[in-house]
Amino acid sequence: MAGIRKYMDIQPGRLWRGLMLIWLTLALAVAAQASADAGLPFSQGRLFRIGKPGAAPSHVFGTMHSDDQRVLSLPAPVRQAFDSAETVALELDLGPAAMAASMAGMLLTDGRELRDVVGDELYAQTVEAVAGIGMPEMAIRKFKPWGVAMLLSMPPIDSGRFLDLALYQSAKAQGKTVKGLETAAEQLAVFDGLSEPDQIEILQEALANRHLFDRMFKEMTDAYLQGDLGALVRLNEKYGAGDSAAGQRLQERLLDKRNKLMVKRLIPLLGKGNIFVAIGALHLPGKNGILYLLKERGFKVKSVH
Repeated sequence: MAGIRKYMDIQPGRLWRGLMLIWLTLALAVAAQASADAGLPFSQGRLFRIGKPGAAPSHVFGTMHSDDQRVLSLPAPVRQAFDSAETVALELDLGPAAMAASMAGMLLTDGRELRDVVGDELYAQTVEAVAGIGMPEMAIRKFKPWGVAMLLSMPPIDSGRFLDLALYQSAKAQGKTVKGLETAAEQLAVFDGLSEPDQIEILQEALANRHLFDRMFKEMTDAYLQGDLGALVRLNEKYGAGDSAAGQRLQERLLDKRNKLMVKRLIPLLGKGNIFVAIGALHLPGKNGILYLLKERGFKVKSVH
């Protein structure tokens, strides 16, 4: 365990961003389902003004969980909306306690090790794969299968200061109130609620498809920077996100439910006005997306940038 803790201490950005990237990848499949309807609502833009009589306008900004400098460089309208807001709402309050809880939640706590769960053959394949991202075997021995799949499902990182974390740190530095729309426990429960066979299947998929991830995230980044949420949806069709039965079950467990939960928690905040909301971009488009759900609840939604 000491070796695991040492690795986790020096890699918090990798572990946390991996969790967020899994949400982004899975969200593609939900948006693709929405696109099968008559068009894809809110398919363009990253920043949206949210208004309702009696409250100052607020903004919803679609993020990408990336430390790419192009992603971190906020366009002027986004920076203005952020700086003028009194409160910043994120998917999670990215404070130390939440990050520690998230990382600890990836570890087995019942005395078993990863090898005991996945078997010798798959374990050997996993050890070989994680060596390719600079992780020693010792560091993954206590990981849950979904946790290792998360680590494999992302490209190399630079600083680890991904966009959501940068916004959190900026909000704190400016003395803003920061709200989390979910807890780390709620997000981790999605994965922990999967059966071990489903977790193993997800790990197998990550091992089989890891050669595609760099290209996929490059194309996702390009689409994101253009504000083309529709293109992000089409990437799902290209790369087949969520095709497996386990992947479908994982999507069904939380994505629509998460959007509804976040909207429910957003409504009282938006009622106060002058809120800057930063949520993964693929939670925004489509009839199951956050923007459409807000519109259904009487809010005016307008693309700003």
